[in-house]
Amino acid sequence: MLPWNYFHGLYRHLLGFSRYLAVSQGLLTFIVFGKSPAVASSFKCLIWVMREYGVSMSWTSKIVNLGWVDSFYGCTDNGEFLIENSNGHLFSFDHESLEENSLGIQFPAWVVFANV
Repeated sequence: MLPWNYFHGLYRHLLGFSRYLAVSQGLLTFIVFGKSPAVASSFKCLIWVMREYGVSMSWTSKIVNLGWVDSFYGCTDNGEFLIENSNGHLFSFDHESLEENSLGIQFPAWVVFANV
């Protein structure tokens, strides 16, 4: 079961949001990206991680700030998110250290076919 209150901590009204279910570092991860109506370039990422598989009470969450997120492609083996920004550039995002790393790839539509 997904967390019942997965919008907790985000703005009451978002100008749009997207939700993804993925595996990050071997843990079921539910990710919500949403744009803040208050700040034009503010994008929030709410990350829910199920610490004990199958136990709905084990979901933990945190909110991180990102620039514009155009597409989410999945997670790497080490748990980083693969994200395309509004300029069409692919970058990896480590949600633990909050570090972003440009991968030097523009318009990465083919990434969905790659094993990362």
